Amino acid sequence: MKKQRIFLHTLILVLAAACFGTAAYGWTKYANVKAKNEYRWEYQDQYETLVTDSLQDIVAQYLYIKNFSDNKKVLVESSEYGNLTAKDIKKLYKDEDKKNEFYNKLYDLESTKNDDEIFMTDEQNNQYKYYKKAVKYIAEYEDIQDFDAVKSMIYDKSNIPEINSARDGLNYEIMYTDGENSHKITTSNNLSDNNKYRDYCIIENGAINPLENKDIMENFNMYIEDMFENASGQGGYETSIYLSDRAEELWVNYYDDVKDFPKALIECSFAVDKTDSGYLNKLHANYEKAPSNLSGTKKSLSVIVLMCGIYVLVAFVLYLLLMVQAGHKEKGDKPLLNKSDKLWWDVEVFVAFIACFIAIIPLSQNVYYNWKYEEKTLFKILLVGTGIASLVAVELTVLLSESFVRRIKCKTFWKTTLIGKIFYGIKKIIKYLLLNVKTSILVIAFGIASFIWCSMAILGAYNEYTLFVPTLMIIILIVAVCAFVLIFFKEYDSITEGTKKISEGNLDYKIEDEYKFKLNRSLKESINNIGDGLSKAVAESVKNERTKTELITNVSHDLKTPLTSIINYVGLLKTEGLKSDNAEKYLEVIDRKSIRLKNLTEDLVEASKLNAGAINFEMQQIDIVQLVNQSLGEYEEKFEEKHLTVMKTIQEEPLYVMADGRKTWRVFENLYGNIYKYAMDNTRVYVDITRQNDKVVIFIRNISASPLNFNAKELTERFVRGDKSRTTEGSGLGLSIAKSIVEKQNGQMNIYLDGDLFKVEIMMNLKQA
Repeated sequence: MKKQRIFLHTLILVLAAACFGTAAYGWTKYANVKAKNEYRWEYQDQYETLVTDSLQDIVAQYLYIKNFSDNKKVLVESSEYGNLTAKDIKKLYKDEDKKNEFYNKLYDLESTKNDDEIFMTDEQNNQYKYYKKAVKYIAEYEDIQDFDAVKSMIYDKSNIPEINSARDGLNYEIMYTDGENSHKITTSNNLSDNNKYRDYCIIENGAINPLENKDIMENFNMYIEDMFENASGQGGYETSIYLSDRAEELWVNYYDDVKDFPKALIECSFAVDKTDSGYLNKLHANYEKAPSNLSGTKKSLSVIVLMCGIYVLVAFVLYLLLMVQAGHKEKGDKPLLNKSDKLWWDVEVFVAFIACFIAIIPLSQNVYYNWKYEEKTLFKILLVGTGIASLVAVELTVLLSESFVRRIKCKTFWKTTLIGKIFYGIKKIIKYLLLNVKTSILVIAFGIASFIWCSMAILGAYNEYTLFVPTLMIIILIVAVCAFVLIFFKEYDSITEGTKKISEGNLDYKIEDEYKFKLNRSLKESINNIGDGLSKAVAESVKNERTKTELITNVSHDLKTPLTSIINYVGLLKTEGLKSDNAEKYLEVIDRKSIRLKNLTEDLVEASKLNAGAINFEMQQIDIVQLVNQSLGEYEEKFEEKHLTVMKTIQEEPLYVMADGRKTWRVFENLYGNIYKYAMDNTRVYVDITRQNDKVVIFIRNISASPLNFNAKELTERFVRGDKSRTTEGSGLGLSIAKSIVEKQNGQMNIYLDGDLFKVEIMMNLKQA
């Protein structure tokens, strides 16, 4: 069984490794496969994102040139509050106190406007427009001056700088006007180089379209106005200002300045650098290799899934075989626990789960990350590590499952778990509380009442004019507690005295006093029961001693009788010689007595083995009807010698029981032997077999030749015979052996005496055929 178990463990691990390897192969080869359309959509989305980002950079420059490049340009006009130029806005942005003053003023006016716009005065309305426009330009300047290109313009004091680096391989050339001058921004001076660039797009009719609308750029277009409107709707030109001296915030939108940018565009061109290793080129390379549809890939994946399913199914069957064999060293033996099963199973499961989780989850995440970003070498190493960790997890699962099944078979599962131990402890506490529930309630109630009583006494003691009352309350409580304690210990002393008398040998002594405490009453009843138990034990001990004495006497008598005869007749042979006329008769007596002594010794040995459980029973399905008929046939001639007539009431249909055929035959042989020895001549012997529910009941009755003037139970004791004179050839062990054999086979054998009627009842469990 051990070699078979190791073999099954190995097979399960091999199947798990094959399943993991097949799944890993399918994942790495087919999981990332996409059709051309999927790569086209992803490529175009990425292309659109890069174009949008590029234009956002240009918008920041456009806004700076339009509004802030000329310091003298008036941005906010007001005859009442004064004009604000671009230079003024820049100063306001740098002066935190002044800037916050504008923010707070606008916020207060916003609050007034939101409460009730109808009742805003003309002065408030003019102030609102003035501060709203000023704050808009401050927020706009704060946003656009964060762009690198604009910073270069501000700090280098130069004109529109040329951008020298592409964004992820996308190069562009854009020309726009601010109303007076045109401006050109480019990442390259020669985008028309077909050998270096591809996927060339230009502005046309307010949209950015590819020059060659085919392959990966099929049906691609970008509407510029929609792009900027979407950016505005997503908060691209909206700023949240947190007021420095309060918890509120102010939202400022400057999309009005941006929406003119699409009209200011003169031309723009975009092209992908083929020599760049950016994400666009990777998508394009995958597009070139991708299939038009995934039908072939789906078939391959179906085959891989089917193979993994077969591996899992076979491994599961082997797993079930392991569970059937768990706990057995040989087929059919009693299940046993291993040394490791003494550990708490739930703790083992928790530790194994945490260990596998810590090992497998990070490995799996790193495997996915490196697979996604094509770090092939590290991906393969991590994949192997994940496979090894998974196999360890599989083996731990199998081992823990075997341990679980062994504990279930041995009925020790809850006793070998931490949760079980906790529940057993809680159950024990609850059981104890339920057994002593009245005492527990009384103690708790007395404690609460005492606490309330003392609290009232302490509160009353604060009033010096009523000090007598709380003092009296404390005295009453002390007297009550002392009385209870005195009564309890008085009863306890009485119980102790009774226990002492019983321990001195007066087993008939009973504690008769009545007690007020239930705990003492229960203790009294238990001690009285101990006295009764000791009396019964002494009586049983006396009876056993008497039985042993009688047993030794009977054994001595039964062994001495044939042995004395053998010795006497051997002496006669020695005296008269072997040639005397009586020699043959003497030898015949010696032979008969020797056989008698041999049978007696064998019965004694067999009875001892049965009593010690040293005899093995080969249990098998036998037809008890056929066995009884055959055994009766064996004794037919002997019964005829004593003119005994057998009356059978036995059905023809077979009745099957699980028993040892040879041992059961011995039962009936002993019973028929007793009938032959002790039954009255010229009488009837009744043998009946009936079926009672799931039992087979066999009755055997006969009339005894000698009076049956003793207890029926004594007949099944060893060396007890039906004739008190012990002159027959019996050993006194036949019925004892028969009863032991029946009981060892989960049956019952009872003997009943009714006058001279001797009746044996045998009950055995019926086995359905």
